[in-house]
Amino acid sequence: MEAGSSKQVIMADLNTMANGVARLSPNYCCDALRFGSLGLSEAQWWHRHVLAVRSDAPNPPPNRTLMRWGLDERTASELVNPGFHDPFDVRRDITLDNPKYRALGCSLMTGKLDWVLLRGMSVVARSMGNHDFSASDHKWLQVTVR
Repeated sequence: MEAGSSKQVIMADLNTMANGVARLSPNYCCDALRFGSLGLSEAQWWHRHVLAVRSDAPNPPPNRTLMRWGLDERTASELVNPGFHDPFDVRRDITLDNPKYRALGCSLMTGKLDWVLLRGMSVVARSMGNHDFSASDHKWLQVTVR
């Protein structure tokens, strides 16, 4: 089977939490790019700078944007997307909004931690649940694919 024709699903909590004030906290964000990504949530940053850089080639060229930001060529070569997409919106589809981190009606610690990464499939339907966070500190995600 050719690399571009495979069907794969990755569903996970990827801990792409860093929204808002979390980007400034070394307790939550200790990566080298934490200040270079200010203004974006971590999920938005991954969507824009990793998932958007696609190549189905067996040995894809490195992610040049990340090399310009100081990553070595080997690491930048591993951060090339082989064709995955997430059917959920990186801004609107927040899966963590813990009530413990709310003050004066504002959510201080939110994020799209949970992802559904699909390759070689189209989405028929998608949904989210646990909006009141009573069953877990995350919302659940469901996707029907073809």
